[in-house]
Amino acid sequence: MKQIGREARQRAVHVVVLAGIAHDDDVALEVASVLGAGEGSRVAAGSTAPARVAAGIADFLGPGPVLLILDNCEQVVRGVADLVRALVSATKDLRVLTTSRTPLGLSSESVYLLPELDLPTAVELFEQRARAARPGLDLPAEAVRELCRRLDGLPLAVELAAARVRVMSVPDIARRLEDRFALLRGGARDAPERHRTLQAVVDWSWNLLEPSGREAMRALSVFPGGFTADAAAHLLGDDSALEQLVDQSLLKLADTPWGARFRMLETVREFSAAERETAGEGDRALTGFLRWARDFGVAHYDTDLDADLIAAAERARGEQDNLLLALRHGLQREDGEVVAATSAALANLWILEANYARMAALSEEVSRVLSHARPAPDTVEPTRTVATLCILNTLAVQGPGAARLQVVLRHLPPLRRTP
Repeated sequence: MKQIGREARQRAVHVVVLAGIAHDDDVALEVASVLGAGEGSRVAAGSTAPARVAAGIADFLGPGPVLLILDNCEQVVRGVADLVRALVSATKDLRVLTTSRTPLGLSSESVYLLPELDLPTAVELFEQRARAARPGLDLPAEAVRELCRRLDGLPLAVELAAARVRVMSVPDIARRLEDRFALLRGGARDAPERHRTLQAVVDWSWNLLEPSGREAMRALSVFPGGFTADAAAHLLGDDSALEQLVDQSLLKLADTPWGARFRMLETVREFSAAERETAGEGDRALTGFLRWARDFGVAHYDTDLDADLIAAAERARGEQDNLLLALRHGLQREDGEVVAATSAALANLWILEANYARMAALSEEVSRVLSHARPAPDTVEPTRTVATLCILNTLAVQGPGAARLQVVLRHLPPLRRTP
């Protein structure tokens, strides 16, 4: 914020940090107090009504050009929005810059989303902080890159990881990153309390959510590879919570040829998954996840040799991590419908990619479950598809998987012909 203030074009720049303010009604009073706007202005007239306080701040700022920076606004967004609306309407040439995980929701607002650090920048930051913490440290380039790749481009995570080089090597840090919340702690003493551990950073955002938002995050963390609004609805009933989570910067949104796709940073997903298990919601989330995977596989297993073949494979590629996890759970549960649907979608993709090794492994994995399954009407054709593709992949190899899958084909109803 100080750097922005120094480079600003306005004749006057004022910075107010709101991290310590917990209530919306205190925002205007805090800004007035920091600016000294109560002296010689209408604020001193006796009343502390919000309109009078805002008018006093506007008097203090004057006609402009002025830049007012309000830092750390997410926990008091409503109070900040009310104040900014009043100031902008009362001041001729005022610019207000707010930093927040949540937009203010004003018509005059322009939102700039800060991206995560790209990998080269994260590596550079790590090396700078690591050498400052332990001069002369050996920093193997590939190990540093791999570590930074797993830190989600979060500047604080990179800095906290770099601080651990005082007592660990880079490979040691990477190995212990499986429990990143225990590892990434112990920030600088002059940092705010919420920036001293990775746990505290995510806690700060988590505690700003409505209960419905926390429930949605716990459920949606079951997806390892991101998800669509339709997939979210399988777990939540609808997608009404997604906007709140995007506004809070807890979900990232990207446009794809198949529509909007949401993802969590791995750090946020691990935190939400831990909260899910603590809340005892693991089975319910997994049931919804497998229901989505079954429905997706049934809808996108198609192997007709037309334009839909490529489209189905591309959709499966986008969901590959999710489908693989669902397949593993389906195999563990011996759920023939989930196994048939997910493996059919994956087999379609892997045949197009000529990924014969994966197809061979798939044949061995699914043959036992499918040979004992009695498919529901809508999973008969996915079952036929995966059995046929796996057999074609093995060609003349008569391993146990191929033999079992031939039995599966013999027990299926006759192939439905379409005109």
